Amino acid sequence: MQNTARQCRETLLADYAQYQQCISVYMPIYNDSYMARFDSFNDKYTAEITRKYSRPNARSICLSEIETMDRVMSIF
Repeated sequence: MQNTARQCRETLLADYAQYQQCISVYMPIYNDSYMARFDSFNDKYTAEITRKYSRPNARSICLSEIETMDRVMSIF
């Protein structure tokens, strides 16, 4: 049971580390160039993000956070 808990923790930490790297690189790109146009950002950068970040959960969370920002900004 301890092995499983340790593996789970290590997986979560690795996912979070890649997410942090991804969001620190790509949120500023979105903010500078793609505000309120997530579809354009997604079309241009998803393949690059997939190549750079091997962890699917990290990529998913990163893109989801940027998409959420897009939705929030579209309200204003």
